[in-house]
Amino acid sequence: MEEKNPLQDKEQDKIFFRETAGGFFALLKVPAPKDKKEAKAFLATYDDGVEELKSYIQESGKKYSLHTLVLFGSVLGEALRILLDGAWVFSNKKNRWVMRCSCEKGIQKEVDIFDLVEKSILGEMKTTLYVHCMSLERKNEF
Repeated sequence: MEEKNPLQDKEQDKIFFRETAGGFFALLKVPAPKDKKEAKAFLATYDDGVEELKSYIQESGKKYSLHTLVLFGSVLGEALRILLDGAWVFSNKKNRWVMRCSCEKGIQKEVDIFDLVEKSILGEMKTTLYVHCMSLERKNEF
């Protein structure tokens, strides 16, 4: 039986990503962010973790797994959820879980967290995730 992709499983409980992030924070012995200040501090260190992952992938010759994408995306998503007052939602448009955030004038925007993480792992981001996330906070644009 093929395992369900948690990123595309619309029956998945949105708490799954919060719990996944909490478990990953505990495994790394890093406190999970509880407020905007802590979320910003965590995001400032996030790219270093992705760089370590990229180095490991390159040195080992292995490819990153869906599980790795879920872990790294969940912790990034949780930090952004706190920073941008967001919520995990299933996007029918993207056919995967995303972060929905309120922007200026009450407009709701969807941030495809897992796409950002994947692009970062693959070296396809034009900037660091930290700079990207801080621009989201400043501009309220996604």
